[in-house]
Amino acid sequence: VWARPANNSSIRITPALYRDKLIFGTDGKISSVCFKTGRSDWETGLKGKKVSEFLLRKDKIYFVTYERTNDSWLYCLDVSKGSVVWSRKLDHWNFRKPAFAGGVWIGGNEIQCFNETTGKMKFKHAWEMADCHSVIGSWDSIVVSNPYGYIAKVSIKR
Repeated sequence: VWARPANNSSIRITPALYRDKLIFGTDGKISSVCFKTGRSDWETGLKGKKVSEFLLRKDKIYFVTYERTNDSWLYCLDVSKGSVVWSRKLDHWNFRKPAFAGGVWIGGNEIQCFNETTGKMKFKHAWEMADCHSVIGSWDSIVVSNPYGYIAKVSIKR
């Protein structure tokens, strides 16, 4: 039906579909095109060249960008305009997809939770298993895993 260049760059993660928008990340950018026509909706420049997979929630898109060790940022963008709602430089290197459970969670050498509206840190915990590979959330807990064969459920106190 349509084809177009992806900002003259390769797409390294699965694009996300939100209503009528196809959202994708390329080197240092996140872009949206109309799913029906392929016409460009918006493009936003980012700190960090690589983009994690996306978490879509309530007309917002959350993701991590990274470039090299200790250069990672967590972003929240308005899906309709592509404008940055907030961004936060992370204390540790991260390239994992965020999760949601009472806040925006990310893993890495520590587990962190951020307020979805303001980006303010709500919770931070060094996980003794290190290198938290993934985080998934439910209404009262998160599950974390690492590449060394460990998985754990963490209760969220509200």
